[in-house]
Amino acid sequence: MNVILCFGDSITFGRGHDGGWCGHLKRWFEGLEKGNVVYNLGIKGDTSAGLLKRFGTEARARIKPSSKDDKYTLLIAIGTNDSKYSDSTGNKVLTTEARFERNISSLVKKAKAFGQKIAFIGLPPVDNSKPFVPSTNGTVFNNERVTKFNNIIRDCCSKEHIPFLNINNIAKKNNIQLEDGRHPNANGYLVMFREIRKFLEENSLVPD
Repeated sequence: MNVILCFGDSITFGRGHDGGWCGHLKRWFEGLEKGNVVYNLGIKGDTSAGLLKRFGTEARARIKPSSKDDKYTLLIAIGTNDSKYSDSTGNKVLTTEARFERNISSLVKKAKAFGQKIAFIGLPPVDNSKPFVPSTNGTVFNNERVTKFNNIIRDCCSKEHIPFLNINNIAKKNNIQLEDGRHPNANGYLVMFREIRKFLEENSLVPD
């Protein structure tokens, strides 16, 4: 049995588009071989702190090898909500950069404890045409902070020798369109899936 656990927020969940990139991944990977499984563990609005609280419970419920041939990959894509400002003025942050770095390091430690393959996916940019991208609850997103948080994940993965997909750079290069300024549209999710699939294959995170 080969299993991929996808942890994240609404971008992982695939808000509004049939499961988004994770939905595409599930259909592709589970279609390759009987016994392949993808779990979409994305939750709308989740942050690194929220994921830390549920990570162990979610992973233990699904990582249950029945033979030495069972393989698991823990794919983590979190941080966009951490990067936002918690008020409409853009002065109050939800998560400081230092706190986010500690949270990512803690997530790495928790993930490594399961003895399985681990990888991180970076943060797609928000709409660059707007200085602040408003949310429905009055919080705002800023592309500069999204990039900073993306780079914190990148640097942590480099230090820990963990594969990291810099989807931030890829999204900019491919001009991924954002439906609401924050979430990719249907084609954007498809581009993300193709890049994630290639990343998984190139880093031996899925069986040959």
